[in-house]
Amino acid sequence: MYKIFNALLFIFVFTTSFSQNLISEKFSLPKQVNETSGLLYLNGKLVTFNDSGNTAKLFEIDTIIGKISRTIDINNAKNVDWEDITQDDSYIYIADIGNNYGSRKNLKIYRISKEDYLNADEVDTEIIELSYNNQTKFNSRKRNNFDAESLIIIKDQLVIFTKNRGNLNTSIYTIPKEIGTQKASYSHSYNVEGLITGATLNKETNRIVLCGYSDGLSPFIVVLDSHNTDSFVRIDLTPFIGLANQIEGIIHVNNEGYYLSREQVKKKIGGYSINVPPKLFFVDLNQIDLHQNEVNDFIKIITSSEKIKRQQFDFKKINIKNEMEETVFKRKDSFHLLSTSDFKKGIYSVQIKVNDTIKHTSKFIVD
Repeated sequence: MYKIFNALLFIFVFTTSFSQNLISEKFSLPKQVNETSGLLYLNGKLVTFNDSGNTAKLFEIDTIIGKISRTIDINNAKNVDWEDITQDDSYIYIADIGNNYGSRKNLKIYRISKEDYLNADEVDTEIIELSYNNQTKFNSRKRNNFDAESLIIIKDQLVIFTKNRGNLNTSIYTIPKEIGTQKASYSHSYNVEGLITGATLNKETNRIVLCGYSDGLSPFIVVLDSHNTDSFVRIDLTPFIGLANQIEGIIHVNNEGYYLSREQVKKKIGGYSINVPPKLFFVDLNQIDLHQNEVNDFIKIITSSEKIKRQQFDFKKINIKNEMEETVFKRKDSFHLLSTSDFKKGIYSVQIKVNDTIKHTSKFIVD
């Protein structure tokens, strides 16, 4: 029989239409933050910073005119490779966890008092030193799974999403919000098919939204209903804003609205020289129905005595793999009934490509 692996496990409900207003350009970012790497939204202002090798400064940006309204110097801190920023009620946390070659042994998270931040342009910081509980080797190599650029807070824990160049997954690690030396504990991973560069928590819905890019700097976002679910939706943003978009930061603003920041890109792609300025975008997830309640277009996996049933669903592709990552079922055209009686016991992952933009991934168990 099938066992429920998570609340969203067996029912996938999609709509294939969505508004072209899903993402829009807000404004070009000031040249002082051309390497914007993380975003915070505080008191109606956007807070950002530059990444590796830059100064230990935060920049407040007016979200109406796009100008820097304040610069804050962070004492007793060094910007080795700052990658993300988050907050709770009392503190701001800056993640110095960039680890391009997987060899860093001085990963840090800086903690700043919000009271100090709001009342001075120069602040002191406390330090959380961290290492990964499952990293035993620190050889320098580009294709590693211990780089990270994303940090959020859930209750009393800091949650890290890695940027795995080795397997294009993202792994989740958690650490307590306590000053001192901490071990980041591995939880699980998602096969996001790209490099995750930012994360944000929507406290209104408990939804987590990740951002990143894949080959050709093709931008995407990943939507999770919580950090411990096995289902996620991946939305390709290339049809809306194009290639050469090195999306680096994301922050929830209100309702289902999010800001995305793009770093300046100066490089050659496919033999062409690219010079793309830093920019801020706005994403409105109200424009896309990720989990529609109406039973119009759906695939439903229910019990062993029933089948995977298709009703008026114009999908692009379905792919089911076993625990060994072997494909046990793949179909590109439409089907009416799929028998699962021949599936062996185990955990299976299923990915459904709804259209050229949206993919939904989840798991189910046969026992």
